Amino acid sequence: MSGIYGLSSKQGNKRLRECLEALEENSRIYGDAGNDSFISDGMAMGCRLEHFSEEYPASPPVLRQGKWAAVIDALLFNREELLPLVGMDNSAGDEELLFRLIQKKGTAALKLVNGDFAGAMYDKEEKTWLLFRDHMGVRPLYVYMKGGEIAFATDIRGLLRMPGMDATVNERQLYLRMMGGNDNSATQTAFANISMVEAGRCLWLKETRDGYSRREEAYFVPGSERIRLGRRENYEKCMYELVEDAVSRRLKAVPGKVGAELSGGLDSAVIDVLIHRMGREAVYFSWSPPVEEHPLQEEDERLLIDSICRQEGIRCDFLPRKKDSMMSLFQRDDPPHVHTIQVGRTAAWMRSQGVRTVFSGHGGDEGASHRMGEIEMWHQREYLAYAREVFWQMKGSGMPLARTALHILRRIRRGKDYVKPFVYKKQTNEGLLNPAFAERWKQTSLPALTFGYATDEYVRQGGQRLRLENAAFQAAEHGVRYLFPLMDHRVMQFSLGIPRRMFLHRGVDRHIFRRAFARLLPRDVLNQTRKDSPGIANQPSEGRMEDYRRSVDELLNRLDRAVWGQYWNMAEVEKIRGIAGTAQCPLDSRSINELFICWIIQRWQEEAKHG
Repeated sequence: MSGIYGLSSKQGNKRLRECLEALEENSRIYGDAGNDSFISDGMAMGCRLEHFSEEYPASPPVLRQGKWAAVIDALLFNREELLPLVGMDNSAGDEELLFRLIQKKGTAALKLVNGDFAGAMYDKEEKTWLLFRDHMGVRPLYVYMKGGEIAFATDIRGLLRMPGMDATVNERQLYLRMMGGNDNSATQTAFANISMVEAGRCLWLKETRDGYSRREEAYFVPGSERIRLGRRENYEKCMYELVEDAVSRRLKAVPGKVGAELSGGLDSAVIDVLIHRMGREAVYFSWSPPVEEHPLQEEDERLLIDSICRQEGIRCDFLPRKKDSMMSLFQRDDPPHVHTIQVGRTAAWMRSQGVRTVFSGHGGDEGASHRMGEIEMWHQREYLAYAREVFWQMKGSGMPLARTALHILRRIRRGKDYVKPFVYKKQTNEGLLNPAFAERWKQTSLPALTFGYATDEYVRQGGQRLRLENAAFQAAEHGVRYLFPLMDHRVMQFSLGIPRRMFLHRGVDRHIFRRAFARLLPRDVLNQTRKDSPGIANQPSEGRMEDYRRSVDELLNRLDRAVWGQYWNMAEVEKIRGIAGTAQCPLDSRSINELFICWIIQRWQEEAKHG
């Protein structure tokens, strides 16, 4: 992944040089195909470029033409469709192609692009920044705005290490996390002055006398189209073709041997079988431990993986369980993301196998292979389909028609209260919060987790964001790139736009995905409704439990009371020492998870003060 960064400041070239140095230092883990930066007239930008293809040359790390300068991170999957639009041949790199496309056709042309990208362009005459991201937000782009200063970077850690930057905590996001609320956001971060450029959008930032003005425009909104194709078979055919094409385009965009995560689930199974049948050399890999290290168990995902491997004649490597102490977590510099350790270890192992790109099935559950209940039909006003599904569930009981009618009447009476089960419960004991902090934010309502009844809203709210950011960080750290075919924007727009009844039929969820790929998968994989990962299901041994308790002690020792006492009741937090790992404070305690994230924020704040 390329690392892009830049800023504008009215504090002079000395400030620009200091900040640019911090941004450059933090970008060393990114691409190695070229490196460049420059300072000019109150602004600075730079890029460490990544390049894959052997068919066309790399773009310059910093692009310049006329009044424009730009840094772009891009991997495009439809180059052949875009080149004629700008009158260029195949000698143009992806970044240069995207740069010229925006110059010639405007930002609306981004909706024509199929790719993973993020970029920044600066108009030297208008003193205006244009920041943009791909349709689904696969490539990260953070922006810092305070007073008259604007800075952006692929990696949030670069912004936090700029001298004198304001790393004030985002209190609302912190409160939602501490209260067990849904803190998904398409733009917000743990810091008040750092946000994300929203996926599928362009952000214009213009310098003014008092600071800057901002304007946003959306070129892509997931779920904004309603797609109607008539017969169910038409939807299944279209689903198959879109997913197959998404995999094919990504394979063509990257050279050499590829890696593929294989979990035994429908998403990874479909992608991996397609990769194999397209004749591409691949390394298949699972997070689960090998059987000799951990025996097979009931509903074990390794049984499903074995079925896929036997059918396709391929081999899957398993992840040996690492015996690292939990204390090693304190030496890590990772953002608080989903599956951080597993994704990082996968990326490291793949690189050791000579792999530079890793295919993942992430995004399927929110789109093409969505697990849904009948309530989503109700929310989307597909009332007849809802009634049919409820009737099917009532069959086998006495008077199914009457029971269905009664069920629907109760639903009507509840009105919009049907979303209440999807509002996170207060999982964190309110007694752990500082009373003044709790009082200040008590009027904040806990947002519903829309994944349970409105997937399109969930995607627009950034529900997939943390996993994507984690993959981007870990891939850069280990020199690989993650690819997500099921997050191809055409696949997502189709999946979010078709009738919800396509995903649930007579109690079978993910129905359209199962039907579309029925001829591709082993029967046990196709029909599976549950699988267990033995790596997750295991409880630690007593020795591991002791290590866990020591880690909790160390965490509490490291937390700055002066900082976190503003938000936590530290006297109550101290009591966790004696109950960590017990029923009162189990291993998956949300309180300890949030305290650990607070420690990461604290470490980053210290770097912001002293960087």
